Amino acid sequence: MAQTVLTLKCECRPALDALIACAREIAETHGEDRAMAWASAALEADFDLFWRVVSDTRPALRLVQGGR
Repeated sequence: MAQTVLTLKCECRPALDALIACAREIAETHGEDRAMAWASAALEADFDLFWRVVSDTRPALRLVQGGR
């Protein structure tokens, strides 16, 4: 299976600060594992809500040959 490395220049949006604050509160009451699972799911669900890609150039891709 081939792997790719993608490099993006991103800017954090204010929603990321709110996500981190909520994750800290969840960690205090329900534990770090649940907080990380929640935050990870939120980030995966809507990348654009938390980050803005600011790179004007096309992202650099590098293909790594792997597997047989």
